[in-house]
Amino acid sequence: MSTLTSRIPGMPPVFGGQVGFIKAPLTEVAERVVAWHEGLGLGPMRVDVDGGLVESATMLLPLGSAPVIRSLLVGTRGGEWTACFDANPSGGDPGGVLSVVGDRHGAATLMVTAVPFQGDSGAIGRRPGGYLLSYSWPGREGPPRSIAVIEGEYSSSRYHYEAWGPVQSWEEPEHYTARRKRDRLTPALIEKYCRALGIDVFDLDFYCGPSVFIERTRFSSDGKTRRLQL
Repeated sequence: MSTLTSRIPGMPPVFGGQVGFIKAPLTEVAERVVAWHEGLGLGPMRVDVDGGLVESATMLLPLGSAPVIRSLLVGTRGGEWTACFDANPSGGDPGGVLSVVGDRHGAATLMVTAVPFQGDSGAIGRRPGGYLLSYSWPGREGPPRSIAVIEGEYSSSRYHYEAWGPVQSWEEPEHYTARRKRDRLTPALIEKYCRALGIDVFDLDFYCGPSVFIERTRFSSDGKTRRLQL
């Protein structure tokens, strides 16, 4: 099964390896993200885009971090969830947005990591693969529900499996006792779980738009700031 990596036109293969979702309309999420960064003094610039992920992803290029930080919020089919992408060179880092904009405002959030394992179709160079699903819900008091299978450099064995937080009604826990750790959380199972929540995570058409591009700046080491010219 294909993940989002290596499938988005004009983007590096690693892009889409990690994506976040907030259960709120795009307009609401965008307003909260902009307000958050204004409060931090980061001077956000917002650009509204008619298209979806395929049409707007290249606005994040070149991938990189400070001093110029770029995010892309994408409306999804049905409008119930907003997808969160960014220019992090590792393929995505939506955790901050999900925590501040989602959890603090009482919205459910989901983070999905899906990078094919070494030797599998779609593997990215020598990068270790991994699959993770982390779900948070309104009123949560303990940890979110998280399930992960990661490869290589993070474990003395080939694969490492972890799960924590309360099991959700849409899960199939029988998979978690599979003999091979890599079979305990697969792309097919992630896809099934996401569909139970109303998300077609690996379907590019699901990310239909519209979209909101947000760029903000931080001070560089010499005290100066930069802004991308669009």
